[in-house]
Amino acid sequence: MGTKTWIGGSTAGKNSLNVAANWSPSGVPSGSDDIYFTHRSTSSVLNDLATLSTVNGELHVQSGYHALIGSSTGPNYFEMKPSKIFFNGVRESFIDAKASTGVVHVTNTGGGSFTGAGLTVKGTALARINMQNGNVAIATNPGETSTVAEIEMTSAGLLMLGSGASWTNISIYGGTVSAASGSTNAVVNLFGGVFSATENCKLKELNTHNGVAFWGGDQNIAAITMRGGTVDATLSGQNRTVTNFRVYQGSFKYDPNVIAVTNFLEADTPVSLNTIKI
Repeated sequence: MGTKTWIGGSTAGKNSLNVAANWSPSGVPSGSDDIYFTHRSTSSVLNDLATLSTVNGELHVQSGYHALIGSSTGPNYFEMKPSKIFFNGVRESFIDAKASTGVVHVTNTGGGSFTGAGLTVKGTALARINMQNGNVAIATNPGETSTVAEIEMTSAGLLMLGSGASWTNISIYGGTVSAASGSTNAVVNLFGGVFSATENCKLKELNTHNGVAFWGGDQNIAAITMRGGTVDATLSGQNRTVTNFRVYQGSFKYDPNVIAVTNFLEADTPVSLNTIKI
């Protein structure tokens, strides 16, 4: 195990991961080497992107690194199987974590929008994404698939979960999560910020304490429990069903001609429902 810092710029191929002189100390990383992208390099990583696909040390992308990692053309991903990812980059980056079961820590990313992200990451078995700020996309490109068990949004930023993203639990304290996918086991706990369900986002449970949940798309929810905040189901005209619905406090906005509630479960405090009639 060692530490390797990306330098780049070698005349043998300044953007290639597979050139020994592009690394400090010299030599292409292997095994459990930890990989660092720092202020020491102005060269992007664009070529031989699968070179480190079996390296399983930590991956650190620091704010001083101002070049690209991978490319949106394709897209083309930097490949590694990191034990952990610590990302605080400022330029567009594409990272394929392969079969890593590690945790992705995102402090910040470069700019992005609902159609693009500062960091696009994928992996088949990620344990967790911890996100403080930035703009991150998971499986938003056509044909991509990714799996992550736990997601936590602690501050701000935007996380986009594409139709090929498989996830189990999301906790949101700030920022926005836009999910085009879900499952019969997916649970969302909303303590603040925004959760937006679109396209085929099916949920087992939506639990709100604060913030706003936009329930769109065309899929059902097994259970909604509200202890605060707002659930707005008016952004989609698709017929959907809530099997079990309980409100302690908060606001549920829905069209009863579109949204069917199978069971209104008893709450221990008085509540009011906002209905939108068309």
